[in-house]
Amino acid sequence: MTISELYYFIGKCLVMDDDPKARRLVEAEVSSGNVPWEEFVWMGSSHFVLPALYSAFKRNGLLPSLPTDLAEHLSGIYTLNLNRNLQIIEQSHDLIRILSNEGIEPLFLKGAGHLLQNLYRDPGDRIMSDIDILIPEDALSRAANILYANGYSHPEEFKADDFEKHHHLPGFEHKGYVAMVELHHSVFPENFGKILSNEEIVTDKKKIEGFDTWVLSVDHQRVLNFVHDQLADDDFKYKTMLIKGLYDFYLLAKLTPPGKTMPSIKGYKRSFNIYCSFVSAAFNNSKTIDFTENSSAKRFKNQFDYLQNHPKIYGYYQLLILYSHRIPIILKTFITAPFSKHSRRYIKKKAGTMSAVKGYIRHLRQEF
Repeated sequence: MTISELYYFIGKCLVMDDDPKARRLVEAEVSSGNVPWEEFVWMGSSHFVLPALYSAFKRNGLLPSLPTDLAEHLSGIYTLNLNRNLQIIEQSHDLIRILSNEGIEPLFLKGAGHLLQNLYRDPGDRIMSDIDILIPEDALSRAANILYANGYSHPEEFKADDFEKHHHLPGFEHKGYVAMVELHHSVFPENFGKILSNEEIVTDKKKIEGFDTWVLSVDHQRVLNFVHDQLADDDFKYKTMLIKGLYDFYLLAKLTPPGKTMPSIKGYKRSFNIYCSFVSAAFNNSKTIDFTENSSAKRFKNQFDYLQNHPKIYGYYQLLILYSHRIPIILKTFITAPFSKHSRRYIKKKAGTMSAVKGYIRHLRQEF
């Protein structure tokens, strides 16, 4: 099994509940003994889907077919993640309470929003990092003070950070809870702000039944998924294609009424279509995803498959993308430093002393 075949095998595992053909293919591969289980665990871990894989195997009665030590390992990871997610749900309910009591209705984004609206078949499926909440900009300072008053504070390492141009405040932590909380005044970083405005979000937001809280509309959740993972985090550019984000998108697409087309994304229509095509391919050519099959979509998948199966070339490719992206930022920062406090602060934070600058340059040379 090649690396790309293993990637698509994992995708089939995740959609066994919806796709009987995918289940048969997975069962046949497992029975054949051709699955490289160590690589399977490494890839599932790297793509943050091991808990979801465990629950998919369990629901479909395939756990007895796995090596015993693997089934036990997956069970342990799933249990830890389930317990953490249950605590995050409890923490989210507490955040809803303390904010709503002060007249602020929180709008949950990304993973926390997915958990609260029961997007996953099992609450232990999704690996979570933090809780992202959109707050009206004129209420942001008040929301921060509410968190301070309820035992939240900023970690020490955030105190020197510059959040002037961030689309959220520094993270808040609480000794009694497991997840960091980020209060957003906008959904996207500044350079993607034109894609989806706060006004559009508020107009189409969806209330979670039984709670004084909201999530984005399904269309806007899919837009956020694409922009956050593929554009802001550069998955599309680096051809990383994390399965966790693709799986979120697949599950959101299932909530779309039949016949309704995928949303259009201003300025990224071509890239978004390629992404939709790739998500479909990743999950056994799912018909749930709406896209137009064209040469660009086929070329992207072929390039991804080739790079996956040639790790050394893939490493050089990612380095090339990294430095083609980083060098213009470095040049712009140094050019604007005499006139920009933000640029000077950025240089000081990244470089520090002159010896650190020289060390950084030596590091770049070694990478090449």
